[in-house]
Amino acid sequence: MKHGIVVIILTLVINTPLMAFETNPEIERGHYLVRDMLSCTHCHGEDLGGAEGVQVAGITSNAPNITDDEDTGIGGWTDKQVSQSIRNGIRPDGSYIGAPMPVNTYKNISDDDLKAIVAYLRSLPLVNRTIKPSEMTVKSRKQHGPVIDKVPAPDGQDPVAKGKYVYELIYCSLCHNAFQNNELYVGVGGNPFKQPDGSVVISSNLTPSGNLPGYSDEELKKVIKYGVRPDGSKLRPPMPTEIYHNVADTDLNDLIDFLRSLPAGEAPSPAAN
Repeated sequence: MKHGIVVIILTLVINTPLMAFETNPEIERGHYLVRDMLSCTHCHGEDLGGAEGVQVAGITSNAPNITDDEDTGIGGWTDKQVSQSIRNGIRPDGSYIGAPMPVNTYKNISDDDLKAIVAYLRSLPLVNRTIKPSEMTVKSRKQHGPVIDKVPAPDGQDPVAKGKYVYELIYCSLCHNAFQNNELYVGVGGNPFKQPDGSVVISSNLTPSGNLPGYSDEELKKVIKYGVRPDGSKLRPPMPTEIYHNVADTDLNDLIDFLRSLPAGEAPSPAAN
């Protein structure tokens, strides 16, 4: 009888951490944000313990350890300091985080989601790995605009508002928004991206002036997640379809609702093909 009780107790002890992780909505949300929406693993490594020689948009950089290791990661930082580094690109010592960390995109992360990201990072297995900052990263350190303290979540009952949030978080705005004379053009594309072979890819117009009205919602999901157009042709870099494979259909549905809501517009540069 005693032996049976011991087995039961050991089973409970072993399973409790996993069960806690699986039933903690905040950590589950953080997991989804870090790995599937923001794709932090692309730079910081699958274990998020940091990586060297990371290639992002033609930039080679080293990404630091963001596990909770006290010596080489963020274990010595408070939750507020971790949040500040993500949203505003400011380390605890007051120095700025350099490229290619997309701080201006992360300024859009809601308070609740930022809290979930920090909770998930705290839950990771510790990795003791020292990553030295690359020379390019050090040279590019600068203030990332005004400091943002509060960001409300989008209206949960408004698919277009939620879709706009997704549009910002999964980096669509970095390539498909355009600026001219301090005016923002959302979704019009028209930005040139030089390829290794010397050719130039122009980001597509995602407004009704582009090709999207000819795509069904399901076809558009396939374009986003797998980079394949309805005619079978494939998108070219820098469209990062490989990081969109696990974005939830609910988020893609909201994103598409947002794109369908955009007014027709043209890029203030050569039109995309």
